[in-house]
Amino acid sequence: MHVSSHLITAVALLAAPTIVLAGGPGQPSKIPDVSDGPDKVTLCGTQCDPITAVMLKCQRAGNNDVRKCACIPNSEPGAWYGYIHNCRSCLSDNSDSDFFDAMSSTLSQLMVSCTNAGGSVSSDGSQICAGNAMFEACTALRDNSTNSWASYESFRDDKEKTNTTFVLNLDDPYKPKPAASASASSSTTLTVSSSATATASGGAAQATGSGAASGNSSAQASNDSETVESSARGVHQAGSALGLLVAIGFGALLL
Repeated sequence: MHVSSHLITAVALLAAPTIVLAGGPGQPSKIPDVSDGPDKVTLCGTQCDPITAVMLKCQRAGNNDVRKCACIPNSEPGAWYGYIHNCRSCLSDNSDSDFFDAMSSTLSQLMVSCTNAGGSVSSDGSQICAGNAMFEACTALRDNSTNSWASYESFRDDKEKTNTTFVLNLDDPYKPKPAASASASSSTTLTVSSSATATASGGAAQATGSGAASGNSSAQASNDSETVESSARGVHQAGSALGLLVAIGFGALLL
């Protein structure tokens, strides 16, 4: 446990405005004794819920927006300053974990930096850090699919520095959604292209089939027409020959 860091943050908290130190609404008078483990932040419950919500929302904000995101005045919805003492105690009292110790230091200094001049609040897009001239503490909260981490670095002569990880059972509603993989995109493109080709080929085949059918029909109609015309010519020729024979026969009788 970083006794030195707790002393520093305790002094800073005592220097904070009285309104900031007022207890959060609806907080139980007794702080639960929660053992170190993946569910510790969740089991601290209403002691830490408002602070955890701000951490999850603002840790990826980046330097330009993190202070505005995290530093919420007590008069606005989502304010969390009044919960700081109970949450810090629930996380770090009777804890042997450097992770929860560094996390509680981050939360304590974050409040002090938000409410007093001279404190820093920063984010590299993956974590939230708070510091002053003597130390900086950072925390990144993640769901249980990966490690959360917390660090503490002293700028004093002792140069104390820690960087620890811990798997927490948290729900992270701000977790970035994974981008579609290149192979999935390629597969989709191939499928669409194949489908389009098949459709185009099918259309061409159908058009060709229709053209062939039309051609066959026209050829058949032409053949039928020629057959009819040939039959008509045959009948006409036969009729003319018969007429000639009749006329010759009739002429012979007259003679």
